[in-house]
Amino acid sequence: MKNDKAPKNKTTDSERETRVLLESISKHVQTVAEGHGIIIRKLDGHSQRLDRIENVLDEHTQILNKHGQILDEHTQILNKHGQILDEHTQSLNKHGQILDEHTQSLSGHGQILNGHSQRFDRIERDLDTVKSAVMDISHETKGLASRVKKVEEKVFV
Repeated sequence: MKNDKAPKNKTTDSERETRVLLESISKHVQTVAEGHGIIIRKLDGHSQRLDRIENVLDEHTQILNKHGQILDEHTQILNKHGQILDEHTQSLNKHGQILDEHTQSLSGHGQILNGHSQRFDRIERDLDTVKSAVMDISHETKGLASRVKKVEEKVFV
């Protein structure tokens, strides 16, 4: 009978050890599962943040592209105004030559000379108006370039 009890105790001890080990493993698996859940939640949060950042970056890229288009348009306008200014300058030079010719040939006719002088003054005012408009556009373009640079600094930092 003693032989029957000895193997039974060994089996019982072995079963207890196995149960203790399984409980320990179960606790470790539960801890790992909880840690895994925390990591998944954090990754989901990071993924959402990255999505928001990508959306903001896309919006800023669109704004930057629009500003680039506006800058290109203003550059074209400035170029056109430069051409107009050159044309006005040439026209003014021609009118100045004509005025000089009339002054020499019609020095005795003060009224005619006065009329040409008024035309000359009007052309100078028009030229000043054009110059002023070009300067205003130049300042606006510089302001846009500054804004574009700031947006680039924010977007690409």
